[in-house]
Amino acid sequence: MARGDVEVSDRTVRGGLELAEAVGLLHTLVARVLGESGVRALFIKGPILAMQGLRPERQSVDVDVLVDPSMFEVAQAILREHGWRIEVPSTGAHVMTFHSKTYRHDNWPCEIDVHDRFPGFFAKPQVVFEALWARRTTTTIAGRDVPCPDVLGNASIAALHALRDPSYERSRRDLAYMTETLKERLDDSSLRDLADLAAETGAADTLRPFLDELGAPAIGVGSTSVEDLQAWRIRTTSSGVKTVPYLYQLGRAPMREKLPLFWHALVLTEAEIRKAQPDAAPGSWGLLKARTRRLRWALRDLPRAARIVRQGQRRTDEAVHA
Repeated sequence: MARGDVEVSDRTVRGGLELAEAVGLLHTLVARVLGESGVRALFIKGPILAMQGLRPERQSVDVDVLVDPSMFEVAQAILREHGWRIEVPSTGAHVMTFHSKTYRHDNWPCEIDVHDRFPGFFAKPQVVFEALWARRTTTTIAGRDVPCPDVLGNASIAALHALRDPSYERSRRDLAYMTETLKERLDDSSLRDLADLAAETGAADTLRPFLDELGAPAIGVGSTSVEDLQAWRIRTTSSGVKTVPYLYQLGRAPMREKLPLFWHALVLTEAEIRKAQPDAAPGSWGLLKARTRRLRWALRDLPRAARIVRQGQRRTDEAVHA
């Protein structure tokens, strides 16, 4: 099951709040505390997609908020003041730039994902935010109006989210549902508007399968940099293959950084190891066994990971020279 959603019948209680209650209330709390501090924020994905008719109703387990990139650190500081924390900081390798921080609270059964960008938009994060902010709307959650992207903005975000992991059944199902819904709702003018938004935010290439399916005009195709397009293609073909980011970074790192990166790939941090393997035995012996298991998994995946990186690089080179 994809992270961020659970079946409606799955009800988690913490601090006296059921999950369905907590997700709604947390939208309003974050909107209030950020708004009072002058931090612009847009609530994305989750229940708002269902309210906009872009996905079926189902229970979300977290709150996704895209904040003004220039205020990203301020927004995080505000959340920390209210008791939210990053439980296990991520130090692992990545194919694309980290785009969010996940915050948890002892009294809430859901998380907050705080974004300063969204993967697949390759214009500068501030440019993307301003484009989405300019066309913002509001929706009512738990009795409060909260800011969110309009239908075309949120559809673009949701499509990129699905296209990032196209091998997942949930991704294919969500994308098909949204596409069929929008085919009935968008006229030629709206399709042009969607294509313009994709071009403005540097997503004309990454959103191309979605735009083509809707019949949107081709605008700005080929504007994504070779480096960004390569990273996107590798990321979208490597779902579940955790060795890929390390191979990708090792291949791109200066020689002086390769050994430290390789060593970190082998050991990672104890907190990250135990988060990935919560059944690992306590103590140094349990940690050693967990790291050994991780190494075995990595060696098993290595041939496939090398093939994915190689193919992604070749496909990008062919596209550039076509």
